[in-house]
Amino acid sequence: MAQTSKSYTHNSLAEKVYLQLDNTVYTTDKTIWFKAILINAGTHQTAYSSGVLYVDLIDSKQHIVNSKLIKIKDGIGNGHFELDRSYKPGMYLIRAYTEWNKNFNSDFIYEREIQIFSENKNDKYHKPIENIRRVDSHAITQRFKANLYPKLIDPEHKKNLMVFVAQDGQVDTLVSKRGKDDSYVLEYEISNQSKHVELSFLTDNKRSYTTTFSTQLGFIDLQFFPESGNLISGLSNRVGFKAIGADGRGVFVEGHVLNETNEIITSFKSNTLGMGSFMLDNVDSATQYKVQLKSDNNVGENVYYLPPAVQLGYLINVISKNDKIYVAAKTNIKGNNSIVLKGMSRGFEYLKQEATLINGSFIYVFPKALFPEGIIAFTLFDNTNVPVAERLFFNHDISKRLMVNATFEQKSRYQRDKIDLSISTQIPDKISVGANVSVLVLNKENLDSNHQNIRSYFLLSSDLKGPIENPGFYFQDGHIEDIDFLMLTQGWRRYKYHDAIRKLNYKLEKNLNVSGIVTPKNSKNKNSPIELMLMTFDKQRSVYTTDVVAPGSFEFQLNDIYGKEQEIVIQALDNTETDKSDYNITLNKKTELPVDFVINTISGVKDSLVQKIVEKNREFKSKQEQYYFNTFGTTKLDEIVINGYKMTPMRKKMADNYGNPNAVIDGKALRAAESELSTGLFSVLFSSSFRDKIIITRGVTGDLSAKTAKGGRGHVTLFVVDGEPVTEVNMPMLQYLLVDEITSVEVINNAKKLKKLYSIVMSAPPPQGRFEGSIIAIYTRSGRGLFGAIRTSEEKLELNAIPVFSIEKEFYVPKHDSNHVYDLSVPDFRSTIFWEPQLIIDDKGVQNLSYYHSDNVGTFQIIIEAISKTGEIGYQVLSYTVEERTN
Repeated sequence: MAQTSKSYTHNSLAEKVYLQLDNTVYTTDKTIWFKAILINAGTHQTAYSSGVLYVDLIDSKQHIVNSKLIKIKDGIGNGHFELDRSYKPGMYLIRAYTEWNKNFNSDFIYEREIQIFSENKNDKYHKPIENIRRVDSHAITQRFKANLYPKLIDPEHKKNLMVFVAQDGQVDTLVSKRGKDDSYVLEYEISNQSKHVELSFLTDNKRSYTTTFSTQLGFIDLQFFPESGNLISGLSNRVGFKAIGADGRGVFVEGHVLNETNEIITSFKSNTLGMGSFMLDNVDSATQYKVQLKSDNNVGENVYYLPPAVQLGYLINVISKNDKIYVAAKTNIKGNNSIVLKGMSRGFEYLKQEATLINGSFIYVFPKALFPEGIIAFTLFDNTNVPVAERLFFNHDISKRLMVNATFEQKSRYQRDKIDLSISTQIPDKISVGANVSVLVLNKENLDSNHQNIRSYFLLSSDLKGPIENPGFYFQDGHIEDIDFLMLTQGWRRYKYHDAIRKLNYKLEKNLNVSGIVTPKNSKNKNSPIELMLMTFDKQRSVYTTDVVAPGSFEFQLNDIYGKEQEIVIQALDNTETDKSDYNITLNKKTELPVDFVINTISGVKDSLVQKIVEKNREFKSKQEQYYFNTFGTTKLDEIVINGYKMTPMRKKMADNYGNPNAVIDGKALRAAESELSTGLFSVLFSSSFRDKIIITRGVTGDLSAKTAKGGRGHVTLFVVDGEPVTEVNMPMLQYLLVDEITSVEVINNAKKLKKLYSIVMSAPPPQGRFEGSIIAIYTRSGRGLFGAIRTSEEKLELNAIPVFSIEKEFYVPKHDSNHVYDLSVPDFRSTIFWEPQLIIDDKGVQNLSYYHSDNVGTFQIIIEAISKTGEIGYQVLSYTVEERTN
């Protein structure tokens, strides 16, 4: 399309990235589930997208605390972040990008703020700045107090806190001392005349947080946006307006426009988000127009001034009727009035039409079908090709959407009932079409009805700068005019598809790849051919070769590898000492994106809803823990005496998740027991005196396996290496772990959260009923997991670690079938009731799925997001109510 279009911009070649999250508020015992969608920014098609997506979880100190490489196929992928108590409560940022998107500006890096809270019900819920209250009032000033919690955005803050109070253009700097519970109390006098006060603090690590408030109840900041940028004298001008309250959110207003003699020119009323517009006929540049808002009791001096009109200029007015778009161009400039109107959407030029103004005006008429659905930038150029007016317009065209139809039997539902869904996707005229669909089920109480979704993001938020309050609001029935108010106000800002074509320095990654440079160490080997070999150390032990002339660059395209990190070796195929001494092999490192996490003080989720979600999560966790304590009681363990045990961060994570070790085998003891006949860790354990802790058995194929000495028949033993669960398919590799790479082997009997670990390891639900087991935790020198401690039996190789695709985790839903449907004693309190990130609907356009509901009661919403290969977007929400089972 870029080749055939008359004109396109650099940024139209970028990729839009969208992550559908199961929530934005979590406690530390939850999992963050996400689906990733990549589309071309200009066409919205998923074809030819990158095959590798980078997803980072970033804390408030701008540290990347976890990263995932997500496999993308046909523009779609999915992943998760497993939370635990090592994540400190606070604000976090999830960002996602591709290597290709490094060619473009930061607008194409997906970012979404989330909040993480402690799972401990004794931990209080706080905002970084909260409880701003008036404690005293005088004739001239008012005394206010506020509580500050800097550790929510900087957990390592320890010293006194720098606080800044800005009012009426003056900034005071204060120092606040820490009080109880890591809180700081600010007390400060503020002038009664101050309408707008900005309060902020700066932590030890230069992290800041800002909020605003007003001493005057009902304070409103009213801003005006003439349709084409300026009020033009002698012409009728449309003016957009936006009213913002002291909390930074839109607020409803109504009022009058007055002239200098206080004569009412026109009246207006905003929508619920504080936006609207009004017309001013025959604007006079000599008049200072003003607005007076109606107060609750129809009194007050709520007066705001419009920007002054300019003497000469152009304006464009855009309206839509039925299937047509009307663009009226006007000017009060006499003379040669030839003009050009351009219409661009997502960086592609869809329209370029010349015209001559007749008596200073001309009306263009276009079919809506000429443009894609979404934001259009109409720009007017004068006869010297200078842009003189611009207006953003939203082309509302449901004929270009994917229609999602979801049905299920309407009946009374109870806890643990089976829900059967039938989902179909169609384009207009009821033509079935294939699509990739996600299904998310949540309690309606945990949802903001105006939350961001696939439709609001791709059609609106991704093409408009700045945060949008309640983006889903604009796509509800009856809100077409509200989108135009948004275009007039927030859309008045610069549109992002304006960059000229420039060089593309980063390649589009379809697969995992390794690249680098081979350089000769002396001139005699210059321009000599060399055959390179790359070998992986995953289960497949894949080998790749390529020819290169030194000095020169090389690149290996790898097969899909899943795990944490993968160690590779690159060397000359012959692997001779001469090759090693004659050539240097250097791997390229990908350019790291700088972290720029500025916390948005106006959260997309209301504080009351955040608190409700946190309290519910803690309540459900408490019920589950109480059940397991009452059912199984406590297990008396043998006395554990471990001398010199150092609680490293990885060991602490294991202890928090699964419990403290009952036995520790130090790496030194393993190496002392190793012999020349040893083939790996299990062979050392098999022939030594460790059998009271770990039992090694040999199978019919000669492979060795291990289990803990504690526990009888049916007792399960699972393995974790460097904090990473070892999946069932990789368990045979454990026997080959080199003893000299191991720092310790630790046994955790009667481990906690064993069912959860079992489902990860086996990719299947744990057995029903009482379930016991142990964990063998292995720690290595490199800390890189299972494959980081496996080496060949040959001489030591120069290894390099590369990131690989993250293992997909299946969302586990218990099957409450006929054998267990009435067994309500085992708690099932899922905060996310159901999650299916990739439901593939073929060209027949129909797919069925089923899931079992949990013990949660109330009203629940089924959120369905869909996209076709050609970029049509679909969104549907259904609701059902679940009652408590009484029999």
